[in-house]
Amino acid sequence: MTSHSFAVLAHGDSPYLEDCLSSLQRQTVRSDAYISTATPSPFLERAAARHGLPLRVRAGEPGMAADWSAAYALCRTPYLTLAHQDDLYHPRYAEACLAAAARRPDCLIAFTGYDELAGERTVRWSLNMAVKRLIAALAFRGGPALTAPRRKRALLSWGCAIPCPSVMFHKGRIGDFSFSPDYRVNLDWDAWARLAARDGAFCRVPGRLMTHRRHAATATAAAIGQGRRRQEDLSMFRRFWPGPLAAAIARLYALSLLGRR
Repeated sequence: MTSHSFAVLAHGDSPYLEDCLSSLQRQTVRSDAYISTATPSPFLERAAARHGLPLRVRAGEPGMAADWSAAYALCRTPYLTLAHQDDLYHPRYAEACLAAAARRPDCLIAFTGYDELAGERTVRWSLNMAVKRLIAALAFRGGPALTAPRRKRALLSWGCAIPCPSVMFHKGRIGDFSFSPDYRVNLDWDAWARLAARDGAFCRVPGRLMTHRRHAATATAAAIGQGRRRQEDLSMFRRFWPGPLAAAIARLYALSLLGRR
């Protein structure tokens, strides 16, 4: 019996889904996996059949928060990664995350570093990535975990430094959880803020153990194009800082996102 699952969040007919699924099957430790979607199609049925994976179909209208919440609810193992269909997971990803959680029974989430893929080019450094790495380094101060609420809030108060596709949830400790439909860009940041208020640790796993693909067809890119990022970033910063200071930090944070799609 496995202790970890990958729930692959799928929509449309992504040309990158095959690479994602193949990366999950190259993991050094065995995990369960399933494809979760609100938009079933012959394309997804064929992909699931090729890899011997269940295809779980959610009723209702497509939407990121509802899609993520449904995929989370389907998990039957203690640990879960919500795998984005366009991303790649390095062979040691699951092994390293599970090892980090085993050292910290109070772990709520564990996350790794990441690279980005823009077309066929691997991006290992950008201003945005550097800012997020700096925020995490200052918050963790060389340690593997944050447990104090004020330190978890400090990690989140300068921006979303936790890369969403790299996160492994300890569902056995978190229990039932839903993502907020109030956000389209920052539903992950909102989730970390709510989890930070709970007892338990945020665990940082050394190394860049997944690759996040950037392209114009992603749901986040579409939301950014509609101008939602600035609005949602300001909403999040106001949860940590007084109004004028939140607005100033949001403007600085936006500079790190220039040119990023």
